[in-house]
Amino acid sequence: MSLRLSVKPAPGQSQPISVSPHLPLAPDERKYSWRDVHNAVAVGEAVGKSVLYGFYNSVQFTVAWTFDDGKWTITAKYDDRHSRRDYEAEDTLRYHAYELAKHAEVFVLDADGNQLPECDLDGREVPAAAVQQRI
Repeated sequence: MSLRLSVKPAPGQSQPISVSPHLPLAPDERKYSWRDVHNAVAVGEAVGKSVLYGFYNSVQFTVAWTFDDGKWTITAKYDDRHSRRDYEAEDTLRYHAYELAKHAEVFVLDADGNQLPECDLDGREVPAAAVQQRI
């Protein structure tokens, strides 16, 4: 059985709202491509999954993201200089970023802002060759 919907509004219904063309952008505004939008959504999903993991596991770092000069960066910074590194949380962040937002660079910083090397779950530093091979 087929159901057809009327194109015209029924008596008493309001007329559809007409959509006017968008206004031109100001000279200093930038248009974003679908790829830019897709990449932004992917970064948001990766960060969101990591933050959700952190919420349930009391992770001691804050995750932030930036978009500068067409490049995405995801940064995790430890909140307290006396907290121990959470290798599992770092690995979760890198995993989600790698799976969902390969275009983004991921950095983990200590509380003083120094970049920490990527480590496996046992705290052993991952060789740079292995990191490059994954990318």
